[in-house]
Amino acid sequence: MHRIIYSLITLSISLLPLSLFSAEEESTRGGIEEITVTAEKRTSTVSDTSMSISAFDASLIEDLGLQGANDLMDQ
Repeated sequence: MHRIIYSLITLSISLLPLSLFSAEEESTRGGIEEITVTAEKRTSTVSDTSMSISAFDASLIEDLGLQGANDLMDQ
């Protein structure tokens, strides 16, 4: 019984660097997030578009204190 526990502990400790390496790799990729855009692939005017459209100019973004895309999505 002690051999099984010892083997499991040894295996757990040996796999620990792999999870640390994976976490480090994710943090070094940078701060760019993946953004998925769903749209119609054709040219149209705003009035002919069946989807909702929201536009934020720089002054509104500054007034709202938005720092990134997540802040914008929360509005």
